[in-house]
Amino acid sequence: MKIIFIIACLLLSCIGFSQSFEWTGEFSLTGIVANEDASPFWLSANRNSQYGVASNFSALGILQGKYAIKENHNLEFGAAFFYRDNITDEFARRDLYLEYSNNWLSVLIGAKKSEDRLQGLSASNKNFLLSQNARPLGGLLLEAPEPLLLSNSILLDWGFGHFIPLDDRFVENSKVHYKRLGLQVIIDEKNSIKGQIQHYAQWGGTSPEFGDLPEGFDTFTDVFLAKGASDSNAGGEIQNAVGNHLGSYLFEYEHANNIGVFQFYHEHPFEDGSGTAFKNFPDGVWGAYFAPDNQGIISGLVYEYIHTNNQSVGNQAAGADNYFSNNVYRNGWTHDGFVLGTPF
Repeated sequence: MKIIFIIACLLLSCIGFSQSFEWTGEFSLTGIVANEDASPFWLSANRNSQYGVASNFSALGILQGKYAIKENHNLEFGAAFFYRDNITDEFARRDLYLEYSNNWLSVLIGAKKSEDRLQGLSASNKNFLLSQNARPLGGLLLEAPEPLLLSNSILLDWGFGHFIPLDDRFVENSKVHYKRLGLQVIIDEKNSIKGQIQHYAQWGGTSPEFGDLPEGFDTFTDVFLAKGASDSNAGGEIQNAVGNHLGSYLFEYEHANNIGVFQFYHEHPFEDGSGTAFKNFPDGVWGAYFAPDNQGIISGLVYEYIHTNNQSVGNQAAGADNYFSNNVYRNGWTHDGFVLGTPF
């Protein structure tokens, strides 16, 4: 039997305003007392690495500011740092960013925690590849702040990013490429459907086994298009694609009525051609979400089933996908030892 006692204390929370500038600050402490060496899984999972599995203490400080340049043009900065014991890097930043946004464009420089989706009830924050399990990657992100209205019934979502992991990695100075594209179709005032594809790729850097890995604009083009390259000296990259590629499809149906909002969704992961062709079906996240209009005791419900056992094993033309592992980038899909995707 596990016994755990958590003491949380909010020491400081403040808000400041001026005519065009707004800032907020927060500082909190958490103490954990348990009768086993490791705390329960969900205490440390999907917390942006604020707690280690053996942490007894965590302190978090947050400062955010927002400046209104003019109507619908805003500049925002943020910094968040935490200290937690019994972990390799006890003091670390969570957020450190500068962001400009208007009605159709957001430009983020630095690292910023992703927003909670589905009221924070999803096991992957509705993103199989980038949940809130590890602290955010730092870099440059361009994206639509909200889906852009192309017509009365069609909305476009997009994002493009370049990130540089700063933790201690097997392949030094590696980079991460990111992009996404999504379309939402409004069927009527109660029903809509959405489809999205997102793509991440680890590439470049220096490997102690394979040496300097391909870089430069030509290599980036291959990475962007997930192409192979005959001059690559890293095992597996010629047959598949330059770098370590991960991606997912998201399919969603939403229905709203006088009871509340219902969502049904499936996120399908892939890391090579077999996955993009759904030969690893039914791998991925299968979920249902309900948010009642009249929120009382229950503000939301989520059911999710996560399946990762197929991995295209039955496809003789490709090996097992092993989504978060890689022969060249041996840290895999992690940051500071925490899995970037779903914590399972």
